[in-house]
Amino acid sequence: MTLSLESIAATCKLDGGITEVKMRLVKMIEKGQIFATINEKDGMVSFHDNPEQYNSNSTLNHLRSQLDTAVELTKRLKSVDEDISTSEKYVQKNMQSERGAGPGRGNYEFDDMDVGGDSRFGGPSGFRA
Repeated sequence: MTLSLESIAATCKLDGGITEVKMRLVKMIEKGQIFATINEKDGMVSFHDNPEQYNSNSTLNHLRSQLDTAVELTKRLKSVDEDISTSEKYVQKNMQSERGAGPGRGNYEFDDMDVGGDSRFGGPSGFRA
C-alpha cells in the first residue's frame, strides 16, 4: 500500500502537516511498529508486510517469556481472588447485599441459590426459578 504524506496528514489532522507525518512515521519505523519506506522526492510512503518469519530462536524465546508472564499473572490473580472471596469482611458484606440490605440490591436469600449444577455458581443461571 502506498499513500501520500499529504493525504496521511489530512486524514490524521496533524497540525504539523507533512513534517509531523514524516517525523512520526520515522519513529514508528525505527521502533519496528510499522514497516515502510518514505520517498521524500515523491512525498509517498510505501507500507510493507512484516518481514519476520517467526521461526527463529529469538522469537521462540520471546513467546516463551510472554507465556511465562501470562501464567504468573494468572496465578497472582487467582490468589487475590481467593484472598478476597475468603475474607471475612467481604463475606459479611456480600451476605448483607444478597439479603437486600444495600440500595438497589436483589431480594433473595441463600436458600434461593442453587449450589448444584455444572458451574461454580450453581447451574446455568446460579439461581432456582
